Amino acid sequence: MVYNGNTPGGEWKEYRAVDESFEDMRSDIEALIDDMGLPDGYKMKLILGFEEIMENIISYAYDKTSQACPVWIRLFKSGNNVIMDIMDRGAPFDPLAVKDARPKEVGLRECKLGGYGIHLVKKFFTECLYTYGDYGEHKVNHITLIMDIDGVDV
Repeated sequence: MVYNGNTPGGEWKEYRAVDESFEDMRSDIEALIDDMGLPDGYKMKLILGFEEIMENIISYAYDKTSQACPVWIRLFKSGNNVIMDIMDRGAPFDPLAVKDARPKEVGLRECKLGGYGIHLVKKFFTECLYTYGDYGEHKVNHITLIMDIDGVDV
């Protein structure tokens, strides 16, 4: 599948990348997933992917004093794929490049809590893409999560 942020499908919806907007964003994503009629296992994985990416954006993309902190989200189905696009104008940051929190040689009991969300996102989605570049008159971080609903176990 050749895909980029200009690929038709789904409507972009704008929010503010702040804690106070998180529940509205999550509710809208859940409603879109419900409209697709996907089983609960897919829904759980899609929501986890959304939550992990949004937590990173809310926590790190913008200076905490900034009033302008837009984020755009769209979710749509294309054939057997469910595609989630998230864009922001924050500082360039590829959360998908973050190394796994637990080195392979460290046992589960010895590792620190936290930092496993991106690992799960990479595991649950067929493709995880990041770009930073021009979109209109602004530079944006653009994350695309693609789930092949025929190729993902629920």
